[in-house]
Amino acid sequence: MITFEEHGSQVVLTYESDGFISTAWVDEKLKANDHVTLSRVFTVQKADLLSSEGDEDFGEDVRRFVIGIVNGDYRTMNCPARSCRRRSTSST
Repeated sequence: MITFEEHGSQVVLTYESDGFISTAWVDEKLKANDHVTLSRVFTVQKADLLSSEGDEDFGEDVRRFVIGIVNGDYRTMNCPARSCRRRSTSST
């Protein structure tokens, strides 16, 4: 399942396993290719992956990726990971 959330000034895509298949395949693709395509639509990079440290909602079968930034009433999607993180930390 894929959901979208705002975490501060970041737009985050959350990929959660459906219970039948773990997210290990995501980790394997990221390790091998530095990117993975989820649901044949969303391509994310290893650099987009958020750390799970200190996040109790972060289960073994959940991966979160920064895919954009929040700027007032607007959302900018698909900006490069480093750019998204730089803008989000500088605006807070």
